[in-house]
Amino acid sequence: MRYVGILLFGSAACASTVAASEPSVDMLSPMRFLVGSCWQGTFPDGESVDTHCYRSFYGNAFIRDVHLVRGKNPDYRGETVYQWDRNANSISYRYWNSLGGVSDGVAHSSDGMLFFPGERHVRDDGTVVVMQTVIEQTAPDKYVSTTEQQVDSEWKELWRIEFSRLSPSTDLGPAGRQQAEKLAVFSRLIGNWADPEELEEAQKSGTAVPIQQSYQWGPRRMLLRVYENLAQSFTRDALDPVLEGMVVWDHAVEGYRYMASTRYGWTFDGQFRALDDGRIERSYEVHYAKGEQYIPEPDLGGQVRRFREIYNFDGNDRVRISLELWKDDKWSEFGPGHYDAVRVDH
Repeated sequence: MRYVGILLFGSAACASTVAASEPSVDMLSPMRFLVGSCWQGTFPDGESVDTHCYRSFYGNAFIRDVHLVRGKNPDYRGETVYQWDRNANSISYRYWNSLGGVSDGVAHSSDGMLFFPGERHVRDDGTVVVMQTVIEQTAPDKYVSTTEQQVDSEWKELWRIEFSRLSPSTDLGPAGRQQAEKLAVFSRLIGNWADPEELEEAQKSGTAVPIQQSYQWGPRRMLLRVYENLAQSFTRDALDPVLEGMVVWDHAVEGYRYMASTRYGWTFDGQFRALDDGRIERSYEVHYAKGEQYIPEPDLGGQVRRFREIYNFDGNDRVRISLELWKDDKWSEFGPGHYDAVRVDH
């Protein structure tokens, strides 16, 4: 059962996701230990500090690394996007920085290390530098990055930096730390969730697992990203989920605010609540697009409907989510009344 499809009054045509034909294998898995955290290390000069923050986006199809070098010189910034390149049968990436430089390269893993051979970096003046980097995870919260540059026919080490995982509240002000700490109550949502029947079907057929909901941390865990109805594969659906939203701690109202939008032009505005018994409540208004033909309960009139969901967890990897509609001044069961989801480890 697809959640957004339920809100479309059961219209499968509007909420269908095309099942991908490729196996649901996470080709970026060698880099996953980096994702969801910021890492910091000091250059050999003892003054310049490099900070990298990694996160997945569009489901797990891509990884973005945003970094900042701060020291005695003006700040230096850069960004890298990693993806699986079918043609090269490897991870590929593109990097660009605040000085106008751009790099392209590939990556592979072996013996627990990440190798980035033959990175071709083009500076803003057109000159080309060839580099290679090796990343070795030395502890759960540490890794060492060694970068070399090709000079003539020899490789010369540029730097070797030990990076440590930063706590989510590092470098945040009091309000930022409070926001990160407040959102920690939703940690059990983090990950990908699939319909049990669709998961079983995908496992039997060897095709991609359509993801019903995906919750991911934003930078410094100061927001919770929400994605719904995407495929666990490198397809259009992975790049364009039906719904994208976020949850933040709103200091003005002392509560968790939820905002989202869909590819159909609907907008969601509401709140999350952590209930005393361990359940999670999500309540919101859906503002349907003008001219929308599939607004639930048309007799209610208008373009806005109010919904409530309660997440009832059965252990860490299964949840039953009840769905209700506000009607006649009370909450009433809507559609099938509930839908189930299981955690998918990707």
